[in-house]
Amino acid sequence: MSNWQIPPSVALPQEFLKIVQDYTPESDGSVVAQILWHRGVRDGATLRTFLDEKAYQSKTPFDFGQEMNFAVKRLEKALNKGEKVTIWGDFDADGVTATSVLWEGLGQFFPPYQQLDYYIPDRQKESHGLNCPGIEKLAHQGTSLIVTCDTGSTNIAEIDYANSLGIDIIITDHHTLPDE
Repeated sequence: MSNWQIPPSVALPQEFLKIVQDYTPESDGSVVAQILWHRGVRDGATLRTFLDEKAYQSKTPFDFGQEMNFAVKRLEKALNKGEKVTIWGDFDADGVTATSVLWEGLGQFFPPYQQLDYYIPDRQKESHGLNCPGIEKLAHQGTSLIVTCDTGSTNIAEIDYANSLGIDIIITDHHTLPDE
């Protein structure tokens, strides 16, 4: 049995509550304001970009640091050398969605089903994350680069296995990274 841990209510600045109320005309906005406050959304500018799609400012991919430069260079190498790239997605809602987004984006550069493919593990047989049998199958099909989405951040042994087969892996995952 799990226990919910609900943070205590805090006294919110009236100007913050007023902005939240503008977005929640069907209620007084106090519950939404508490939730946002506890999530770290604590000023009008941050609140607007969080709630209002017209105020949203996307980040440049290069805000993610040097790793993005490494990933772009590796993808460029795969494109220029005609390597086969496989998107490895997860079978859940965000994994399938992320797979389709990568498919559409990378498919502008890599010919789909020729130089670009995708792999979504069987939920019943393979479960979440990278797995060695799937990686081996992709190696036999000529994949030399796997780009994950929604998975892979904890699969150190599987990444090592892929590398031993000559497959590089770019991990894109929103899950918490382990210490290693």
